[in-house]
Amino acid sequence: MSIEYERLTQREHVLKRPDTQLGAVAEQTLTLPAICVNDAGGIGGSFRTVTTSPAVYKLLDEVLLNAVDNHWRCEQQRYIKLDVTEDGVFKVENDGSTIPIDYWDKTPYVLGAPPTEALRPQCLFSEFMTGSNFDDSKDRKWAGRNGYGVKVVNVWSEWFHVEIHDPVSGLIYTQKFTDNMGVVHPPKITRMKAKTARTIISWKPDFTRLGIALPLPQEVLQTLHCRALDVGACTRATLAVHLNGAKLQVKNLREYTALFATGADVFRDATLHDDGTSAFEVCMAPVEATAKHFVIAFVNGAQCSQGTHVDMFLRRVADVLKTILTKKLGRAVSVDKDKVREHFSVVLNVRMDKPTFSSQIKDRLDTPVKSFGFAYSMAPAFAKRIEKAGAVASMCTQLEDAESRALQRSVPKTKSSAANIPKYERALKLGRAPCSLYVTEGDSAKSLTVAGFGIIGRDHNGVFPLRGKLLNARGANPRQILENAELAHLTQILGLTPGKAEYTDADVKRLKYHKLVIVTDQDDDGSHILALLLNWLDYCHRPLLDKYPTFVQRFVTPLIKAKETP
Repeated sequence: MSIEYERLTQREHVLKRPDTQLGAVAEQTLTLPAICVNDAGGIGGSFRTVTTSPAVYKLLDEVLLNAVDNHWRCEQQRYIKLDVTEDGVFKVENDGSTIPIDYWDKTPYVLGAPPTEALRPQCLFSEFMTGSNFDDSKDRKWAGRNGYGVKVVNVWSEWFHVEIHDPVSGLIYTQKFTDNMGVVHPPKITRMKAKTARTIISWKPDFTRLGIALPLPQEVLQTLHCRALDVGACTRATLAVHLNGAKLQVKNLREYTALFATGADVFRDATLHDDGTSAFEVCMAPVEATAKHFVIAFVNGAQCSQGTHVDMFLRRVADVLKTILTKKLGRAVSVDKDKVREHFSVVLNVRMDKPTFSSQIKDRLDTPVKSFGFAYSMAPAFAKRIEKAGAVASMCTQLEDAESRALQRSVPKTKSSAANIPKYERALKLGRAPCSLYVTEGDSAKSLTVAGFGIIGRDHNGVFPLRGKLLNARGANPRQILENAELAHLTQILGLTPGKAEYTDADVKRLKYHKLVIVTDQDDDGSHILALLLNWLDYCHRPLLDKYPTFVQRFVTPLIKAKETP
């Protein structure tokens, strides 16, 4: 069998194996943040479930993030404009610094002279491994890294158009690429009259290759439009972000978070770099049980909601919650990252030098925490907001309910297991007729009670002497209560269910004993034991007492024996 070998160009490889630089191309069902902008400029945020190719979002991100990167390099940049229409044409425009219109060796281009070789803009938009991000000795707090991004977009587009207004050279450069960058049209260079620098990139992705039918569905458009909102949340407040001609009003991460965590209390924390610029910013909101919970994160403007930055923050919150819940519940508890995700929505914005990602898709950060270039320390006020959040009470309830269910399963239910409890003597007809359990204060009271069984009979009467110290159950958690041997034995003997919220007639009928008779001395110790037993029943099994008020009775022992003499 002969083997066929192929020698592909980089363009051909990107088209045949796009997963390396573009990610999944096949249609998937995704749940993504989406926005709807009304005529007055108001924004509504939600999460939409869409069925489309994930690659379409990366084709937008690669160009849009170039404009964001330029914003961080050029403090004079004032706007980024995004247009996405249902016919599938995308456009990104920004002011600020532009690519010089000259040759790669920086030789100036002379207007009117035929180019002797490809000019710098053509190289940067069509030749792989060209860019400004390869010198690792320089600070680089932006998303660009490998020199692939915008070229991949060019290859996966029906047409791709570049327009650069460069006031330094006084020239306007326009160039078009078609047929998935298979055809490179000659650039058109003209004299520039205005003095404002601009870069305008417009393109139409190859929707046929992506398996997407046009026009784009409204829900897909709304999720694509949300990328403009992402930019507004992750950049300086001085940067104006426009979507389809309308200026977006969301200017910071708190406003962004509030848009999706509707009605929730949003609280913020931040850490700065040594130079005073933002390093780590987080907004968090408690999640109601019926609400959508989410974690959205950005690294140097790229939406990257998985990786070491997210794990680091969720672990910090989990540690804080562990301390809070341990204090509230009076016992050690375990809180993991998933529990934080379940009860809080989180939006992170990170700026770091030379981040590393798991792939060109940049959806997972690989940079170790020790290499972030900053150390995040949670502010005490932020930790206090977590403690006061309603989600903490919900977590307490969940933990108690889970423990109660586990304890219910842990209580032995069989007759033989109860029969093995030391010094417990069961009623002979237990389970066949209504019976009473006499709980006595020690062995001596048990002997007195058993002697009385000689009169009333053993068939319907059982006895259990209390030997150890009873726990004051009020305020204790279910595990602490059942770790007390005497209360655990009583729970098992009576057939009670810890944490049961309601008793029906059928539940009462199924009880092993239908009467609990307390036999204690009428002194201080006896009164204390009686009170502790009643306290336990009231605190742990109140629904039973409400349904069956005569369940508990008391055998009153005599204070004085009087004897009549002849």
